[in-house]
Amino acid sequence: VANTHTDREHASGAVAQIVIGLLIISYSIPLLSTEITMILNFGVPWWSGLMVSVFIALIMYYADIAFNPATECHMGSRQMCDHQYYATHFSTGLKTTISVVSMVQTAISSAFTVKLYNQRRNFTGYASLPIHNKRTRKKQ
Repeated sequence: VANTHTDREHASGAVAQIVIGLLIISYSIPLLSTEITMILNFGVPWWSGLMVSVFIALIMYYADIAFNPATECHMGSRQMCDHQYYATHFSTGLKTTISVVSMVQTAISSAFTVKLYNQRRNFTGYASLPIHNKRTRKKQ
Protein backbone atom coordinates (compact mmCIF):
# COMPACT_ATOMS: atom_id res chain seq x y z
CA VAL A 1 0.00 0.00 0.00
CA ALA A 2 2.87 2.39 0.81
CA ASN A 3 4.46 1.92 -2.62
CA THR A 4 1.16 2.68 -4.35
CA HIS A 5 0.86 5.91 -2.36
CA THR A 6 4.44 6.90 -3.23
CA ASP A 7 3.89 6.08 -6.91
CA ARG A 8 0.80 8.28 -6.95
CA GLU A 9 2.76 11.15 -5.41
CA HIS A 10 5.46 10.81 -8.05
CA ALA A 11 2.90 10.62 -10.83
CA SER A 12 1.06 13.69 -9.57
CA GLY A 13 4.37 15.60 -9.33
CA ALA A 14 5.22 14.67 -12.90
CA VAL A 15 1.76 15.66 -14.12
CA ALA A 16 2.07 19.01 -12.31
CA GLN A 17 5.39 19.68 -14.05
CA ILE A 18 3.93 18.87 -17.46
CA VAL A 19 0.89 21.06 -16.86
CA ILE A 20 3.04 23.97 -15.69
CA GLY A 21 5.31 23.54 -18.71
CA LEU A 22 2.30 23.68 -21.01
CA LEU A 23 1.00 26.68 -19.09
CA ILE A 24 4.29 28.52 -19.65
CA ILE A 25 4.19 27.77 -23.37
CA SER A 26 0.54 28.76 -23.71
CA TYR A 27 1.13 32.02 -21.82
CA SER A 28 4.08 32.70 -24.11
CA ILE A 29 2.09 32.52 -27.34
CA PRO A 30 0.55 36.02 -26.89
CA LEU A 31 4.09 37.42 -26.60
CA LEU A 32 4.39 36.79 -30.33
CA SER A 33 1.91 39.61 -30.91
CA THR A 34 3.88 42.12 -28.83
CA GLU A 35 7.08 43.98 -29.49
CA ILE A 36 9.99 41.67 -30.35
CA THR A 37 12.48 41.80 -27.49
CA MET A 38 15.38 39.75 -26.15
CA ILE A 39 13.00 37.11 -24.76
CA LEU A 40 11.57 36.27 -28.18
CA ASN A 41 14.88 36.60 -30.02
CA PHE A 42 16.36 33.84 -27.86
CA GLY A 43 13.15 31.78 -27.68
CA VAL A 44 13.28 31.78 -23.87
CA PRO A 45 9.66 30.68 -23.23
CA TRP A 46 10.18 27.52 -25.25
CA TRP A 47 13.35 26.27 -23.54
CA SER A 48 12.88 27.71 -20.05
CA GLY A 49 11.09 24.61 -18.80
CA LEU A 50 14.35 22.72 -18.50
CA MET A 51 15.54 22.61 -14.89
CA VAL A 52 19.09 23.87 -15.46
CA SER A 53 18.12 26.61 -17.85
CA VAL A 54 15.28 28.06 -15.77
CA PHE A 55 17.71 30.21 -13.78
CA ILE A 56 19.13 31.67 -16.98
CA ALA A 57 15.58 32.19 -18.25
CA LEU A 58 14.56 34.06 -15.10
CA ILE A 59 17.57 36.36 -15.41
CA MET A 60 16.68 37.00 -19.04
CA TYR A 61 13.01 37.69 -18.23
CA TYR A 62 13.85 40.27 -15.60
CA ALA A 63 16.63 41.81 -17.72
CA ASP A 64 14.16 42.10 -20.60
CA ILE A 65 11.60 43.76 -18.33
CA ALA A 66 14.27 46.19 -17.10
CA PHE A 67 15.52 47.05 -20.60
CA ASN A 68 12.01 47.30 -22.09
CA PRO A 69 9.89 48.91 -19.37
CA ALA A 70 6.25 49.78 -19.76
CA THR A 71 5.82 53.22 -21.31
CA GLU A 72 3.84 56.14 -19.97
CA CYS A 73 0.42 56.97 -21.28
CA HIS A 74 0.33 59.59 -24.05
CA MET A 75 -3.26 60.69 -24.56
CA GLY A 76 -4.49 60.52 -28.09
CA SER A 77 -7.35 62.32 -29.77
CA ARG A 78 -9.99 60.00 -28.26
CA GLN A 79 -8.79 60.46 -24.67
CA MET A 80 -7.16 57.03 -24.74
CA CYS A 81 -3.55 56.05 -24.29
CA ASP A 82 -1.50 55.23 -27.36
CA HIS A 83 -0.94 51.68 -28.65
CA GLN A 84 2.62 51.52 -27.28
CA TYR A 85 1.36 52.02 -23.72
CA TYR A 86 -1.00 49.05 -23.88
CA ALA A 87 1.48 46.84 -25.76
CA THR A 88 4.30 47.39 -23.26
CA HIS A 89 2.04 46.86 -20.24
CA PHE A 90 0.66 43.67 -21.79
CA SER A 91 4.16 42.39 -22.57
CA THR A 92 5.53 43.24 -19.13
CA GLY A 93 2.57 41.57 -17.42
CA LEU A 94 2.94 38.39 -19.44
CA LYS A 95 6.69 38.19 -18.82
CA THR A 96 6.19 38.69 -15.10
CA THR A 97 3.47 36.01 -15.00
CA ILE A 98 5.59 33.54 -16.96
CA SER A 99 8.60 34.14 -14.71
CA VAL A 100 6.50 33.50 -11.58
CA VAL A 101 5.09 30.30 -13.08
CA SER A 102 8.66 29.25 -13.96
CA MET A 103 9.68 29.76 -10.33
CA VAL A 104 6.74 27.60 -9.20
CA GLN A 105 7.77 24.92 -11.67
CA THR A 106 11.34 25.06 -10.36
CA ALA A 107 10.12 24.72 -6.78
CA ILE A 108 7.97 21.70 -7.67
CA SER A 109 10.78 20.11 -9.64
CA SER A 110 13.29 20.70 -6.82
CA ALA A 111 10.94 19.25 -4.22
CA PHE A 112 10.27 16.28 -6.48
CA THR A 113 14.02 15.70 -6.95
CA VAL A 114 14.73 15.85 -3.21
CA LYS A 115 11.85 13.50 -2.48
CA LEU A 116 13.06 10.98 -5.07
CA TYR A 117 16.61 11.20 -3.74
CA ASN A 118 15.38 10.52 -0.20
CA GLN A 119 13.23 7.62 -1.41
CA ARG A 120 16.27 6.09 -3.10
CA ARG A 121 17.92 5.64 0.29
CA ASN A 122 15.04 3.41 1.41
CA PHE A 123 15.85 0.86 -1.29
CA THR A 124 19.56 0.30 -0.59
CA GLY A 125 18.85 -3.10 0.96
CA TYR A 126 17.62 -4.43 -2.36
CA ALA A 127 20.99 -3.88 -4.03
CA SER A 128 22.50 -6.87 -2.22
CA LEU A 129 19.82 -9.34 -3.37
CA PRO A 130 20.81 -11.63 -6.27
CA ILE A 131 18.92 -11.03 -9.47
CA HIS A 132 17.50 -14.10 -11.18
CA ASN A 133 16.23 -13.87 -14.70
CA LYS A 134 14.45 -16.49 -16.81
CA ARG A 135 17.68 -17.99 -18.15
CA THR A 136 19.04 -18.56 -14.65
CA ARG A 137 15.82 -20.26 -13.54
CA LYS A 138 15.80 -22.67 -16.52
CA LYS A 139 19.40 -23.80 -15.83
CA GLN A 140 18.57 -24.66 -12.20
